[in-house]
Amino acid sequence: MLTFQLVKVVIPMRNIQPIETRPRGPAPGGLILTGASAVTKLRPRHPVSQIRPAHQHDLAALLGLEARCFSGDRLSPRSMRRLLAEYPDQILVAERQHEAAAALFLLLSRSHGVARIYSLAVEPTARRLGLGRALLRAAAIQAGRLGKHCLRLEVREDNAAAIALYMTEGFRLIGRREAYYHDGAAALRLQRSLPAMLLTGRE
Repeated sequence: MLTFQLVKVVIPMRNIQPIETRPRGPAPGGLILTGASAVTKLRPRHPVSQIRPAHQHDLAALLGLEARCFSGDRLSPRSMRRLLAEYPDQILVAERQHEAAAALFLLLSRSHGVARIYSLAVEPTARRLGLGRALLRAAAIQAGRLGKHCLRLEVREDNAAAIALYMTEGFRLIGRREAYYHDGAAALRLQRSLPAMLLTGRE
Protein backbone atom coordinates (compact mmCIF):
# COMPACT_ATOMS: atom_id res chain seq x y z
CA MET A 1 0.00 0.00 0.00
CA LEU A 2 1.24 3.48 -0.89
CA THR A 3 1.02 6.22 1.72
CA PHE A 4 2.11 9.81 2.12
CA GLN A 5 1.70 12.70 4.51
CA LEU A 6 -0.14 15.95 3.93
CA VAL A 7 1.63 19.17 3.00
CA LYS A 8 2.32 21.25 6.12
CA VAL A 9 3.77 24.48 4.69
CA VAL A 10 3.28 26.74 1.69
CA ILE A 11 5.46 28.86 -0.59
CA PRO A 12 4.32 31.80 -2.74
CA MET A 13 3.01 31.21 -6.26
CA ARG A 14 3.34 34.18 -8.57
CA ASN A 15 1.84 35.25 -11.90
CA ILE A 16 -1.09 32.85 -11.77
CA GLN A 17 -4.24 34.07 -13.50
CA PRO A 18 -7.48 32.49 -12.20
CA ILE A 19 -9.18 30.62 -15.05
CA GLU A 20 -12.41 28.68 -14.73
CA THR A 21 -12.64 25.25 -16.39
CA ARG A 22 -15.20 22.49 -16.39
CA PRO A 23 -14.83 19.77 -13.76
CA ARG A 24 -13.89 16.51 -15.39
CA GLY A 25 -16.16 14.36 -13.26
CA PRO A 26 -15.39 11.65 -10.70
CA ALA A 27 -12.18 11.45 -8.71
CA PRO A 28 -9.29 9.31 -9.96
CA GLY A 29 -9.97 5.65 -9.32
CA GLY A 30 -8.61 4.10 -6.16
CA LEU A 31 -8.35 7.26 -4.06
CA ILE A 32 -9.82 7.34 -0.58
CA LEU A 33 -9.51 9.90 2.20
CA THR A 34 -9.33 8.87 5.83
CA GLY A 35 -9.11 11.56 8.49
CA ALA A 36 -5.84 13.49 8.37
CA SER A 37 -4.15 11.11 5.95
CA ALA A 38 -4.67 10.02 2.38
CA VAL A 39 -4.13 6.57 0.95
CA THR A 40 -3.91 5.36 -2.64
CA LYS A 41 -4.90 1.75 -3.22
CA LEU A 42 -2.46 -0.01 -5.51
CA ARG A 43 -2.03 -3.49 -6.87
CA PRO A 44 0.07 -5.61 -4.48
CA ARG A 45 2.99 -5.62 -6.92
CA HIS A 46 2.79 -1.95 -7.87
CA PRO A 47 6.33 -0.62 -8.59
CA VAL A 48 5.91 2.32 -6.18
CA SER A 49 6.67 1.26 -2.62
CA GLN A 50 5.62 4.60 -1.12
CA ILE A 51 5.16 8.30 -1.75
CA ARG A 52 6.61 10.49 0.99
CA PRO A 53 7.75 14.05 1.65
CA ALA A 54 11.37 14.73 0.73
CA HIS A 55 14.16 14.71 3.31
CA GLN A 56 17.50 16.49 3.51
CA HIS A 57 19.28 13.28 2.58
CA ASP A 58 17.41 13.27 -0.75
CA LEU A 59 19.47 16.22 -2.03
CA ALA A 60 21.92 14.23 -4.17
CA ALA A 61 19.18 11.93 -5.48
CA LEU A 62 16.91 14.84 -6.46
CA LEU A 63 19.72 16.76 -8.16
CA GLY A 64 20.69 13.63 -10.09
CA LEU A 65 17.09 13.00 -11.06
CA GLU A 66 16.73 16.53 -12.43
CA ALA A 67 20.00 16.23 -14.36
CA ARG A 68 18.87 13.00 -16.02
CA CYS A 69 15.36 14.24 -16.79
CA PHE A 70 15.82 17.88 -17.86
CA SER A 71 18.32 19.32 -20.32
CA GLY A 72 17.77 22.82 -18.92
CA ASP A 73 15.66 24.87 -16.52
CA ARG A 74 16.92 22.77 -13.62
CA LEU A 75 16.96 23.82 -9.99
CA SER A 76 20.41 24.79 -8.78
CA PRO A 77 21.94 22.90 -5.83
CA ARG A 78 21.47 26.03 -3.74
CA SER A 79 17.76 26.32 -4.62
CA MET A 80 17.19 22.60 -4.05
CA ARG A 81 18.93 22.76 -0.68
CA ARG A 82 16.73 25.71 0.33
CA LEU A 83 13.53 23.94 -0.70
CA LEU A 84 14.50 20.84 1.24
CA ALA A 85 15.35 22.89 4.30
CA GLU A 86 12.26 25.13 4.30
CA TYR A 87 9.52 23.31 2.37
CA PRO A 88 10.27 19.56 2.30
CA ASP A 89 6.60 18.56 2.46
CA GLN A 90 5.96 20.21 -0.91
CA ILE A 91 8.34 17.83 -2.63
CA LEU A 92 6.76 14.40 -3.08
CA VAL A 93 9.14 11.50 -3.65
CA ALA A 94 8.09 8.17 -5.15
CA GLU A 95 10.28 5.32 -4.03
CA ARG A 96 10.97 2.20 -6.07
CA GLN A 97 13.00 -0.54 -4.47
CA HIS A 98 13.76 1.84 -1.60
CA GLU A 99 15.29 4.50 -3.86
CA ALA A 100 13.91 7.84 -5.10
CA ALA A 101 12.71 7.09 -8.62
CA ALA A 102 10.45 10.10 -9.24
CA ALA A 103 9.63 13.45 -7.66
CA LEU A 104 6.95 16.11 -7.93
CA PHE A 105 7.34 19.73 -6.77
CA LEU A 106 4.06 21.31 -5.65
CA LEU A 107 3.76 25.08 -5.17
CA LEU A 108 0.93 26.43 -3.04
CA SER A 109 -0.44 29.86 -2.20
CA ARG A 110 -2.45 30.95 0.82
CA SER A 111 -4.32 33.54 -1.26
CA HIS A 112 -5.33 31.46 -4.29
CA GLY A 113 -7.44 28.37 -4.79
CA VAL A 114 -4.86 27.05 -7.24
CA ALA A 115 -1.99 24.65 -6.64
CA ARG A 116 0.77 24.59 -9.23
CA ILE A 117 2.84 21.57 -10.19
CA TYR A 118 6.26 23.10 -10.74
CA SER A 119 7.90 19.93 -12.06
CA LEU A 120 7.44 16.19 -12.35
CA ALA A 121 10.56 14.08 -12.94
CA VAL A 122 10.65 10.31 -13.41
CA GLU A 123 13.87 8.33 -13.64
CA PRO A 124 14.36 7.35 -17.32
CA THR A 125 14.78 3.68 -16.39
CA ALA A 126 11.55 3.73 -14.35
CA ARG A 127 9.19 5.29 -16.87
CA ARG A 128 5.92 3.76 -18.01
CA LEU A 129 5.53 2.05 -14.63
CA GLY A 130 2.92 4.38 -13.16
CA LEU A 131 5.18 6.49 -10.95
CA GLY A 132 4.23 9.79 -12.56
CA ARG A 133 0.54 8.96 -12.39
CA ALA A 134 0.80 7.99 -8.72
CA LEU A 135 2.51 11.31 -7.92
CA LEU A 136 -0.15 13.29 -9.80
CA ARG A 137 -2.89 11.60 -7.81
CA ALA A 138 -1.06 12.19 -4.54
CA ALA A 139 -0.67 15.86 -5.44
CA ALA A 140 -4.38 16.12 -6.23
CA ILE A 141 -5.30 14.71 -2.81
CA GLN A 142 -2.93 17.05 -1.01
CA ALA A 143 -4.15 20.11 -2.87
CA GLY A 144 -7.80 19.18 -2.29
CA ARG A 145 -7.34 18.60 1.41
CA LEU A 146 -5.81 22.08 1.66
CA GLY A 147 -8.87 23.66 0.04
CA LYS A 148 -7.42 24.18 -3.45
CA HIS A 149 -9.99 23.84 -6.22
CA CYS A 150 -7.63 23.06 -9.09
CA LEU A 151 -4.15 22.01 -10.15
CA ARG A 152 -2.20 23.88 -12.83
CA LEU A 153 1.04 23.21 -14.70
CA GLU A 154 3.13 24.03 -17.77
CA VAL A 155 4.47 21.35 -20.11
CA ARG A 156 6.62 21.51 -23.22
CA GLU A 157 4.48 21.60 -26.33
CA ASP A 158 6.61 18.88 -27.91
CA ASN A 159 6.41 16.48 -24.93
CA ALA A 160 3.68 14.25 -26.28
CA ALA A 161 4.07 11.53 -23.64
CA ALA A 162 3.69 13.95 -20.72
CA ILE A 163 0.74 15.72 -22.34
CA ALA A 164 -1.03 12.38 -22.88
CA LEU A 165 -0.50 11.46 -19.22
CA TYR A 166 -1.86 14.78 -17.98
CA MET A 167 -4.91 14.55 -20.23
CA THR A 168 -5.80 11.09 -18.92
CA GLU A 169 -5.60 12.52 -15.38
CA GLY A 170 -8.19 15.19 -16.11
CA PHE A 171 -6.05 18.14 -17.22
CA ARG A 172 -7.35 20.40 -19.99
CA LEU A 173 -5.67 23.04 -22.12
CA ILE A 174 -6.15 26.60 -20.86
CA GLY A 175 -3.41 28.49 -22.68
CA ARG A 176 -0.01 28.59 -24.34
CA ARG A 177 3.21 30.46 -23.62
CA GLU A 178 5.72 31.22 -26.35
CA ALA A 179 9.46 30.74 -25.68
CA TYR A 180 8.79 29.55 -22.13
CA TYR A 181 11.78 27.23 -21.86
CA HIS A 182 15.51 27.92 -22.03
CA ASP A 183 15.77 26.64 -25.61
CA GLY A 184 12.85 28.74 -26.85
CA ALA A 185 10.29 25.94 -26.80
CA ALA A 186 6.67 26.87 -26.14
CA ALA A 187 4.70 25.61 -23.15
CA LEU A 188 1.11 24.48 -22.93
CA ARG A 189 -0.75 25.55 -19.79
CA LEU A 190 -2.93 22.79 -18.41
CA GLN A 191 -5.39 22.74 -15.54
CA ARG A 192 -7.65 20.23 -13.83
CA SER A 193 -10.47 20.87 -11.40
CA LEU A 194 -10.40 18.84 -8.22
CA PRO A 195 -13.43 16.62 -7.52
CA ALA A 196 -15.70 17.60 -4.65
CA MET A 197 -14.72 14.52 -2.62
CA LEU A 198 -11.13 15.79 -2.51
CA LEU A 199 -12.23 19.28 -1.41
CA THR A 200 -14.41 18.02 1.42
CA GLY A 201 -12.38 15.02 2.56
CA ARG A 202 -15.31 12.60 2.11
CA GLU A 203 -14.79 9.09 0.85
